[in-house]
Amino acid sequence: MPFRIAQDIQPKQQVAVPIHHPADPSVPTAITITLHGRYTAGWRAAQAAYRAQVGAQPVAEDAVLADTMRPFLVHATAAWDGVTDEAGDAVPCTAETVAALYAEVPWLYEQVWAAFLDVARFFGSATTSSSPTPSTSSPSSAS
Repeated sequence: MPFRIAQDIQPKQQVAVPIHHPADPSVPTAITITLHGRYTAGWRAAQAAYRAQVGAQPVAEDAVLADTMRPFLVHATAAWDGVTDEAGDAVPCTAETVAALYAEVPWLYEQVWAAFLDVARFFGSATTSSSPTPSTSSPSSAS
């Protein structure tokens, strides 16, 4: 079965996640978390670091999946802006400081987790193709 997929679909290298106030999502904060784009070398490096850190573990139930994936998202975080300490000084984006931020500010982590689940966010705008993927049968007509 031949498939023709648009060749101009390219993943973004990084994706910015603006963080909003937990009580009012319409209010932005000064914080932006940048994740390595899915399907990129940075993403694959994050996967390798995650596997090295946690080893082979069974997949968790949905209720605990976000917590289970926290170490992965720590490694998938490429950069940040607006993260400061109590004195107002910029905090460097390292695996240790990312892990601490995600653990200490659960509402921020929840927004990063939600962005991670939004696969479309990791690609540019869709372009219309003048030649759709040809199809010779549908699943319901296959015997």
